[in-house]
Amino acid sequence: MRTAAIPTTEESIRMMQDYLEEFRELKRKNPEKAKNIAQKELIEIGVLDEQGNPKENIVTGHFFGWD
Repeated sequence: MRTAAIPTTEESIRMMQDYLEEFRELKRKNPEKAKNIAQKELIEIGVLDEQGNPKENIVTGHFFGWD
């Protein structure tokens, strides 16, 4: 079994910078595709609801066990 190498902070920052550069290029070349990708990601991480509308509460007390 191989263990995954954990990137350093600097490597993580560089990977995110590379991703953002690629995304900006996609946005320039194909803004509709970039918009669709961004919307799907925001739905997946819970910022938008399934219809693509911003959620009123992104994190609720239930998430923290406060309910």
